[in-house]
Amino acid sequence: LVYIGKKAFLGCEKLKEAILPEGVEVISEEAFKGCSGLSSITIPNRVMNIGGFAFEGCSSLSSITIPNSVKTIGDNAFYNSSLISVTIPSGVETIGNSAFRDCGKLISVTVPNGVKQIGDKAFVGCTQLPSIELPASIESVGAGAFVQCTKLKNAIFAPSNNVVTMGDNMFQSCWELTNVTLPSNIDSIGEGMFTSCISLSSISIPQGVETIGGQAFASCGQLTKVTIPDTVTQIGIGAFSKCDTLKDIYFGGSEAQWNSIRKIGDSQATLSSKTIHYNAYTLTVNYGSGSGGYSAGDTVTIVANTAPAGKVFDKWTSDNSDVKFASATSASTTFTMPAADVTITATYKDKDTSSPDNPSPEKYTLTVENGTGGSSYSAGDTVTITANTAPAGKVFDKWTSDNNDVKFASATNTSTTFTMPAANVTVTATYKDISVPDPSKDYTLTVKNGTGGGKYNAEDTVSITANTAPAGKVFDKWTSDNSDVKFASATSASTTFIM
Repeated sequence: LVYIGKKAFLGCEKLKEAILPEGVEVISEEAFKGCSGLSSITIPNRVMNIGGFAFEGCSSLSSITIPNSVKTIGDNAFYNSSLISVTIPSGVETIGNSAFRDCGKLISVTVPNGVKQIGDKAFVGCTQLPSIELPASIESVGAGAFVQCTKLKNAIFAPSNNVVTMGDNMFQSCWELTNVTLPSNIDSIGEGMFTSCISLSSISIPQGVETIGGQAFASCGQLTKVTIPDTVTQIGIGAFSKCDTLKDIYFGGSEAQWNSIRKIGDSQATLSSKTIHYNAYTLTVNYGSGSGGYSAGDTVTIVANTAPAGKVFDKWTSDNSDVKFASATSASTTFTMPAADVTITATYKDKDTSSPDNPSPEKYTLTVENGTGGSSYSAGDTVTITANTAPAGKVFDKWTSDNNDVKFASATNTSTTFTMPAANVTVTATYKDISVPDPSKDYTLTVKNGTGGGKYNAEDTVSITANTAPAGKVFDKWTSDNSDVKFASATSASTTFIM
């Protein structure tokens, strides 16, 4: 037997287990469609193709081992199944349209190097999927591939020389998306690509992009910063509509280049109220967060992604010798942006493991309240934690812990690290009120060359923002006539201090 025919077991609701013979090479369209009781299937390592709709509606199928022989996963192959975790084998080159659509229990997908194409709507409605990392081999990702992946926080494309084609609406309504690294070689941001990504606060558009499509970032209600390269020539209708918090656009070219961009429909009016930082430098962070546009002299915070299985963070590297890390071996660190584009890479090394004669190291549970990073760790592991976006009217204050052995690299940084102790730990991100000027309050703040001046009480947290630098200048630092003023970051154009 080499061929499981079309609709061979269609609607066999009482089928619970299937063991396919070793000679099988093809699982045809709809072969096990609607087998709602199927909970276990063994696929031999000769199958090359899983046909369209092959396992659609297998609502009891929570796991499956796809053998390395498989080259293609067909359209709708696992549509509306109950898969929890999927590892795509390295032999697969194509994941079909809607292949994992509406797999509402799916929490883990491993896409290996070798996969070239991901079809339209391949992961639509995978509402529990928290992260996706796509390999350097990727050449195209279809329209709407991750629409309504409402728990998706991280979307990372590995560094690659491939020119990647990306469809429209790719991440639409990914409500928790906060960390995005786009391919380095794309020519456009598709229409509606990030529409209603309501948690996205910043995005860096890669050099080479020429067009930002209509509605690309519409209704990104927490978007505050966008980096746009000087290669962009057109911005579509409504590209940044309803981005009410967007303040700063870092543009890689001159004011004349910015004015020459064709801004269609309402885009001209929408963007005219934003602060444009011309001739900005681009930071690209591989395997970490912090990518974006910066002015020379800015203090930049970078945070490495969680290490892959079996690895631990090793160190940061840079393609620019002027970059001096505060700590190159810390997963969360800072450096001063030079007057040049920079690429920073987080590197990892193999994790020490116990020998076969010794027991595996004990795991301890980290619970992160109001943030991400919670999991199980061994004592001594370097753990990265990131606070959730502050509620309305609040700013991040500091991290706290129920264990005195926890020593944060920076307790006042939204993203930081610590070394896991030999105990279960709960850490909590705390927030405090943002103070606004109030004529009835006691002390006057005067801000020269910036905003935030007004009346405040002692101990109020005050936010200040520098005006756009004059022609030929960049922001340097904040100064004060009172030595009691301690800026959260004196070299950042937007910062806070305690009155």
